[in-house]
Amino acid sequence: MSQRMVTCPECRTQLRSNRPIPIGSTLNCPDCKSTFTAPEASPSRAGPIALIAVAVATILGGSVILAAVLMNRTPPTEKADLRQHDEDARQKNDLAAQQKKLDDGLKKLEQAQFLVKGDEALRKQRYAEAEEAFSRAADILPGESKALEGLVTAKAALASAKKSTEEDGKRQAEIDQLLDDAKKASAEKQFAKAVRLLESARAISPTNRPVLDALAAAQTALDADQTQKKDLADFRKLMDAAKAGFIAERYTDAVRDYQAAVRLMPDDLEAQQGVKQAEAKLIGVADKDKRQLAFDAFVDRGRKSHGTKRYNDAIAALESALRLIPEEREATRLLRGSQDALKLAKSKNAKLLVAAEEAIRLVRLEEGRRLADEAVQNWPEDSRAEKLLRSTDRLIENVKTAQNAFVRYMQSGALATASGRNADAVAAYAEALRIDPTNAEVMRLLRNANQALARDIKNKNEYDRLMTVGSAALNRKAYADAFRAFRDALKLLPDDATANDGLSRAKYGRAMVDGQQALRLKKRADAIRFFESALVEKPDDFQATTGLQKAKALK
Repeated sequence: MSQRMVTCPECRTQLRSNRPIPIGSTLNCPDCKSTFTAPEASPSRAGPIALIAVAVATILGGSVILAAVLMNRTPPTEKADLRQHDEDARQKNDLAAQQKKLDDGLKKLEQAQFLVKGDEALRKQRYAEAEEAFSRAADILPGESKALEGLVTAKAALASAKKSTEEDGKRQAEIDQLLDDAKKASAEKQFAKAVRLLESARAISPTNRPVLDALAAAQTALDADQTQKKDLADFRKLMDAAKAGFIAERYTDAVRDYQAAVRLMPDDLEAQQGVKQAEAKLIGVADKDKRQLAFDAFVDRGRKSHGTKRYNDAIAALESALRLIPEEREATRLLRGSQDALKLAKSKNAKLLVAAEEAIRLVRLEEGRRLADEAVQNWPEDSRAEKLLRSTDRLIENVKTAQNAFVRYMQSGALATASGRNADAVAAYAEALRIDPTNAEVMRLLRNANQALARDIKNKNEYDRLMTVGSAALNRKAYADAFRAFRDALKLLPDDATANDGLSRAKYGRAMVDGQQALRLKKRADAIRFFESALVEKPDDFQATTGLQKAKALK
């Protein structure tokens, strides 16, 4: 037998199903959660018409049916049905609200996790991770302020970091280029240029170790080259003067000094830019009188420079003048004259310098210096001529110094040879030969000194052997052997104190032995002679004195 309604034995809630409930089937109460077995059906006082379903059954395990809650006493009326319907709707709305609340809570929890992850990524400066985390948080609950603020912050930080990375890349590329240029300049022995390039790199990155190391090396090389060191000092002085003139709005002076700096270091970007900026200021002067004054100053400078054969300076000044007043007739004429003169000066200097270098190669130093000096007089701006003149002067000075040194070494060698200091003689003659490698007389003297030194070394070895033999003979009281060894050692090194001392000890020992033997044989005269010989070697010696007294007492 089956039924459609049962009562929970625990909470007395009436459960109804739209299908028959078999007797003995297992049911779960939705209110008290208790489990019970469906009992045998009993007549209902309310009747089937009065029952109103309040919930839709939910299938649990495929066979268990949960019925809606029925009121214990519900009149079979339409009003009761309406109340039951409202109750069902209310419960349904409550369930939906609770479900929404639960869903919102889960979303907030998930969003909070992404917010924490985003904050942590920001703190560690992992801006891409932060942007992803805050973006996920904003997607979970759109419009939430913390997620939006974090996303904006992450995007801004990421953009800033990207820009900073790009700027760092540009700076590093610029530093690398400066390092390469400086390395090339150093390889070409242009140390002043290398120092300037590396100073520019240091200004970009003051703590860059490769730059600092390269700068220190270039500065060391520059310090050893007085010419380039002076050029760099002059360049810096001109740059300082140009900057001061620019600040004081003395743009004509600034142009002049910047142009002079460019002539010293044609590749320096700061000096080149300085010329352009100062000229731009002059061109921008609205006052016609001021422009005319600046023009006149440049033209006057051009004339003077041309007169002193400083054609590059004249050309630079006149070009600056024509930028102020284009196509001015006199300035144009002067400019062409300076350009033509520069071509002639370059042509003449090329020939002079070739001839000077050839003379120097053939060690005709005075002739080379005269030609280099003529090139400097012909075109004072020619740095190659000026450097060749300075280097020739140094060569001439070095030759004079070498000649003086040669004479000094030759004298030292002669004195050392005369006093038997053959090692010193070899050293002196070797230095003289280094100065004049083809001198035959020096070669002969050095060869003789080496031979003498070889003999000295051989004698020294024999001397050492004899001294060893003599010392061993003394130790075993073989005074005759000791005497012979020390005597022969003195033949090799006369007046040697150690050998003399050994010989004296040998004589003393032999005399004492002979004197004692003469005493035992009662040879008075021999004993007296031997003990007296011992006292010659050791005056006031007690044993020799006693022996002599005993010898004299013999009859």
